[in-house]
Amino acid sequence: MKVSLICTVWNEEETIKELLDSIKTQTRQPDEVVITDGGSTDNTIKILENYKKKYPRLRTIKVKKCNISEGRNIAIKNARGGIIIGMDGGGCIYHKDWIKNMLRGFNGQLGFGRTLPYPYLKNKFQEVSGKILTKNGNYGSARNIIFSKKIWEEVGGYPENFYSGEDTMFNELIYEKGYKSTKISDAVGYRSMRSTYKGLYNQFKNFGHGDGTILKYYPKKAQKKAVLVIILSYAVLPLALLAFPLLLFSAHLRILYTLRVGYFVGFHRGLFLGKLEKSITSGRKEKESEKK
Repeated sequence: MKVSLICTVWNEEETIKELLDSIKTQTRQPDEVVITDGGSTDNTIKILENYKKKYPRLRTIKVKKCNISEGRNIAIKNARGGIIIGMDGGGCIYHKDWIKNMLRGFNGQLGFGRTLPYPYLKNKFQEVSGKILTKNGNYGSARNIIFSKKIWEEVGGYPENFYSGEDTMFNELIYEKGYKSTKISDAVGYRSMRSTYKGLYNQFKNFGHGDGTILKYYPKKAQKKAVLVIILSYAVLPLALLAFPLLLFSAHLRILYTLRVGYFVGFHRGLFLGKLEKSITSGRKEKESEKK
């Protein structure tokens, strides 16, 4: 069965070449790489078009505007393969055996590779936050996923009316159909770490917003772990306030506080203000805020 590697990008001129280089050097090549560009205004399209000259497996689809779910669905709809492997832009790269190991560990339904911090760190902040966020490796994200196109069709694709958390919801739709997932620990991808407290805060506010929105509209599909984190946040709030002075002496604690507070704020924002509607502008503003 043919294998299609898919991705959606928007204004990725600073990182897209490095991503493509990591795919071009894979020990097991995909049959095609399908990338949707959601209306980039920088040099992303130019870089993609030039790259196709030396890597003919690459196919690009240009649309005027789309959110991340729409972009993924467009790429998958146009993919020729029966097996879909999802990657992500925004500073992601992949180990040379990533695709080979993904296919070897695939159960025919749904699988997740392991995501680790970007290996070329810029500062101490990224080093510390990377260790915290990927202590046991991250699984479950659309940046490192494999599934059959048939299952994607069955669940109706990625939900296009989610501001954030669309990949979590997509996974839950698959589980609802009775399908099982596997963790493929040797299928390794690397993602960039935020380099500032503000960027980390915005990133986790976005994550929390998605989980809160799912709880609001689809409580049965809400991740128990996400809800438990919020409940525990209320329980330990007095202790957290008492320990606040310790932040002056520990970068590790400052980073933990930043991401927990961001998630807490985002979760409640999604729970009380989240809406299910196609959003392009807000999603892009969120993406830009994550980079700051």
